[in-house]
Amino acid sequence: MPNNIVAIILGAGRSKRMHGVDKLWYEVNKTPLIIKTMAQFLDISDINKIIIVVNKNKIGKLRQKIDNSNLINNKNIDKIQIISGGDKRQDSVKNALAIAQDAGFYLVHDAARPFVSKKIINKVIKNLEVHKAVVPTIKIYDAIKKIKGKSIIKNIEKENIVLAQTPQGFEGKTLRKAYKVHSKNEATDCSSLVLLLGEKIKIISGEHKNQKITVQEHLKYFK
Repeated sequence: MPNNIVAIILGAGRSKRMHGVDKLWYEVNKTPLIIKTMAQFLDISDINKIIIVVNKNKIGKLRQKIDNSNLINNKNIDKIQIISGGDKRQDSVKNALAIAQDAGFYLVHDAARPFVSKKIINKVIKNLEVHKAVVPTIKIYDAIKKIKGKSIIKNIEKENIVLAQTPQGFEGKTLRKAYKVHSKNEATDCSSLVLLLGEKIKIISGEHKNQKITVQEHLKYFK
């Protein structure tokens, strides 16, 4: 298996589309979603370190929640390091890379995907044995349309289109190079910058339950 794996969990977003609800601190059975997400990675023995990136004014709150969480229960708690994020997603990733500059491999995951399974985490790690970049994806079953204003103007073929998920896995030096060379480029995820290096990205089957909590309606999954 790959050695020296660092998991980066990104939770410094502002939940702008949640209309006043800070999704990562939404509690289910007294456990915030960010803790539920983190717990899945704590159980993976191949992961050596977990860096959780949050807004700087939430660091103390997260530490307190970890200490009081029955889900964590102090298991492997020494793996955890909490740091402050940046204004953008890629700034938060850069902050984490600066903390773990010698990592052999990275897993980068959205804290807002609390349904991530240990199976998919291990599958990404396994594929890193032979690939520099690994991204779980799921197929699109609905029809895809291009719009302008409030009108449909074009049909989009969906056969070669997938939805990317996290955790995304990367060889350490490849991800660090991507952020060094293309740091000024806007990126929606880490694989976007790795792709700019000309590297091939291995796709594996993701899971439809690995849903990202983005809008308030998604909280119904916990009802």
